[in-house]
Amino acid sequence: MKLSKWLIISAFIIGALFIVPKFRDTLYQITEWLFLSNSKTTVTSTANIKTPALDSSSHQNNQVDQKVADQTKLNLTLPEVEIRVNELLLNPKLVESMLPELINVILKLPNYQQLPLIQKLLIEFPYSSQLLIAEAQVFEITGEFASALENYNQAILFANSKEVQSRAKLLFLSLIKQLSKDLLIDQRWSEALDLYHKYEATLVDIDLWTEFHSNITKVLIQKSDHLSIEFFIERWKHHDGNQLEIEQLIRELNDEKKLTKAIPLTKYGQQFIVPVQINGATLQLLIDT
Repeated sequence: MKLSKWLIISAFIIGALFIVPKFRDTLYQITEWLFLSNSKTTVTSTANIKTPALDSSSHQNNQVDQKVADQTKLNLTLPEVEIRVNELLLNPKLVESMLPELINVILKLPNYQQLPLIQKLLIEFPYSSQLLIAEAQVFEITGEFASALENYNQAILFANSKEVQSRAKLLFLSLIKQLSKDLLIDQRWSEALDLYHKYEATLVDIDLWTEFHSNITKVLIQKSDHLSIEFFIERWKHHDGNQLEIEQLIRELNDEKKLTKAIPLTKYGQQFIVPVQINGATLQLLIDT
């Protein structure tokens, strides 16, 4: 009985020595596998979360780099710009593709370097509205407003696209409005009216009632130039936005007609005597009929 008891205990101990370690090893392996699988899943999941952010950041960096490259492309030195100008002059057929960007590059240079390059191109392309506008913009900066206005006027006439022509018209109207305003402030009525007469054809072609026209209305009333008022009314009376100014001109014209006075004559034989004042002295003027 005791022998059987010990045999059972011995068998249990021996079994434990062989079976339990294997069980523990197996349990360890299972645990390790589960841990590694979980770790891989976590890493993969984390990577999946971070990848779009990295891609977005990379895309943003590429956009910034492209903008910097474009800006650097425009900010060239004078010798580099001169090379491009000469390249276009040697290949005039490239004017449509090269000129717009080249003008932008030139206008990035200091003001004193811009005009010689633009005028060099104008010798080859004298009817280029884009070059005329660019030169006018430089003229405005340097205070040569009359030259700038003439350039805008020519750009309107020579424009080969509606977009360029519309831009030239806007710049023309903006400048002529400012010039007339300054002339009115200085009470230089005749110069303002001369400005209108010089560019009347262009203004009629643009066919817009602007602040410039209102300024000319004030000049005509100030000068009491009734013949010019009649022409001005006839030219612009069809515009809807200018009725107040036109009505004011009509009143001015009618008031002047009402002021026409009769001069009394005194019969003297076959002549008439008219009282006049010359240098403050009252005299009798004899009119022979």
